[in-house]
Amino acid sequence: MSGQPLALASEAFVEQKGWRRKEELVDSLPYIDGLEAGEKEAVMRLVEEEARNSDKKPADYLSELPAMPPSRIEKNELLQAELQRVSTGTPLSALDLQRYNLNPPPSSQRGDPAAWQTALDNAHAQLEHQRNRLLNLELLLKFGPITWRAHNESLAAHVANLQSELETTRGAIDQLNRERKLQQTSAGRELRALESEYVALIAKNIELEAACKKVESEATAAGANAGNPA
Repeated sequence: MSGQPLALASEAFVEQKGWRRKEELVDSLPYIDGLEAGEKEAVMRLVEEEARNSDKKPADYLSELPAMPPSRIEKNELLQAELQRVSTGTPLSALDLQRYNLNPPPSSQRGDPAAWQTALDNAHAQLEHQRNRLLNLELLLKFGPITWRAHNESLAAHVANLQSELETTRGAIDQLNRERKLQQTSAGRELRALESEYVALIAKNIELEAACKKVESEATAAGANAGNPA
């Protein structure tokens, strides 16, 4: 990248692709270039005319952009299944709450010890699940506030870092714009001085050309008089 705020790296234009290939370098100085009356309307008319005459569609411009990197979704079976479900509009399966019920064996299996053992195992599992829930609630009541405070402090520190980066970036942008304005203002003064010098030189050349023609005319007349003595 060029060290001069007014300069643009030429490599960027060499590497342009698609509809921007071989475009000319924009050399305008927006801080000092004036906008004559009617110029904006004329530019908009040209843009609208180009849009009407163009046979390209937005997809045509997108096709000229570099290809996206390969997606990793295709290699993930779970994501593929979820995308397929969403594309077909299939709703999510509801939670099966029947497994949380403490139902006795069916009437036809009331005399089967294995059926009662299955019901008893389910009751033990439900009891253990409820015990875990109570334990988690106790842990939440004991350590939850501290954990949330630590989490909030971490988020606040992250926000502060982002705000610091934002201020740094804004400062760099402002500094770059100031340098651009100063350099363009200086360039504008130099351009106006060169323009005045150019106009003065053109006027001087016109005067010299007129004087030369006058001298040539006088020389021609003098030569004619010398060739025809009275």
